[in-house]
Amino acid sequence: MVSRKRVEIILNHKEADRIPIDVGSTEVTSINIHAYKTLRQYWQMEEKEIYTANIVQQLASPHEDFLEKIGCDFRPIVANPCLLYTSPSPRDLSTSRMPSSA
Repeated sequence: MVSRKRVEIILNHKEADRIPIDVGSTEVTSINIHAYKTLRQYWQMEEKEIYTANIVQQLASPHEDFLEKIGCDFRPIVANPCLLYTSPSPRDLSTSRMPSSA
């Protein structure tokens, strides 16, 4: 069953083939940067720059290849993706980049 149909079924209070999986489509369902990086390494996935969805909580914005690997059924809808922070290392916040407010 495709993700869209699975989600549509459960939103109509019916039983789907499995429970839909959501990782990172909201801050509530997001994943810590360190955990995300560790999982990518464990699964021997390509190393990529990690985008920070919430710098205070250290939440990663997962890449599409990661979402596909875990069978995620949801995707985030971002109104202005250029406002995402980027941080190569969660321990080095001095390298984080944030758009200028000017």
